[in-house]
Amino acid sequence: MSSMIHCFDACGGPVNPMPPFPPVWGGGPTPPTPVLNITCPVLPATVIASAAAPFKITVNGTLFTPTTQGTFDGTPMQSTVVSTGQLWFEIDPAAYLVGMHNIGVTDGGVIGATTCPFEITSAILVPTLTKISPDVTGYYDSTVTTYTGTNFDTTSVISRGAIGEIPTTFVNDTTLTTAPLPANATVAMFEIRVRNGTDISNFKFSNNMQASMLMNPGLNMLNITTAPISGGPVTVELLGTNFGMEPTAMIAGTQTALPTVKRSGGWLDVTLTPPATPGTVTIDVRLGHAHADLPAGHDNVRPSALNTMYPGLTTLQFTWT
Repeated sequence: MSSMIHCFDACGGPVNPMPPFPPVWGGGPTPPTPVLNITCPVLPATVIASAAAPFKITVNGTLFTPTTQGTFDGTPMQSTVVSTGQLWFEIDPAAYLVGMHNIGVTDGGVIGATTCPFEITSAILVPTLTKISPDVTGYYDSTVTTYTGTNFDTTSVISRGAIGEIPTTFVNDTTLTTAPLPANATVAMFEIRVRNGTDISNFKFSNNMQASMLMNPGLNMLNITTAPISGGPVTVELLGTNFGMEPTAMIAGTQTALPTVKRSGGWLDVTLTPPATPGTVTIDVRLGHAHADLPAGHDNVRPSALNTMYPGLTTLQFTWT
C-alpha cells in the first residue's frame, strides 16, 4: 500500500501551482481612481477688495455631486452645482483680508485633492490694451469683441469714444469682452480704452486703441451674370451700397478673395476666372482688413439680412457655361 506524503511546514508551505494572472488591462500601471478634485485656476482668480458683493467664483473639477461645496480657506460655502465638473459660489470680497487665499471643494467630509490660489488685492493697477479682435465690426453683426491686455480686474470697463462706457465682461486679468451691439452703437471709428477702479478717486486708464463699426454692405446686381468657360477671365461690375473700408469681392461664405478694384462706394470691378467645368459661383463682399495672424472672422464685415437701413441682396450669382 503506497502512502502519499504531504509537504507543508517542512517544505516551506504549499506550492502555488500557477503563476499570478497579469492585470486585465495588459500589465501596465493600474489606472488612476477618479477622485474629488478641482482644476486651477478658478474663474476669476483675483478680485479687488472693494468690488461689489456678491462676487461669483466658478470652480471646475471632477466627481462633483449635488452635495459638493466649494471651500474658501477651508470653510464650506453655500454652492450651486452646475454639473459633475463645475460649481460656483459667492463671496463678499470686503469680508476677507487682502492677500492670497485658497479655494477647494468638499463633499460629505471628503476634501478635494488640491486647492487653487485666489487673490484679493487692494491695489487698482493701470491697465494696458494690446489687441482688439475684431477691430472692425459690422453694425448688424452678432460679433463679440475681445480685448487683450494686462492688469484687468473685476472693475474694468471698456470706454468706446463719445459713447462712453459700455457693458463689459471680465474674463481674466488679460481678457475682457463686450456684447455684439453696444448701447447707442453708431457707425464710426472709435478711440477705445480700459478703465479700472470703483470711483473717480481711484480710476486708472489704459492707452487708447482704435476700432471701427461699419455699416454692412448691400448687394444689388452684377452687370454680367454669365459667360462661357472658353472665353477666359472676365471683369464684371458688382453694384451695391456701403462699399467702404477695403471692400473685397469674395466667394460667399469663405475667405477666398477675388481680384477687386473699388470704383466708388457702390461699384466694384471684379475679375472672375473660369473653372474647368461649367457651374455657378456665389459672390459676396467683405469689408475690413485681412490678417494672417488672426481668425478668419476677424475684420470680416459681410452683407447682412438684418440690414434694414440699406436692404439688399446678401449674395450674387455668376454662371459659367
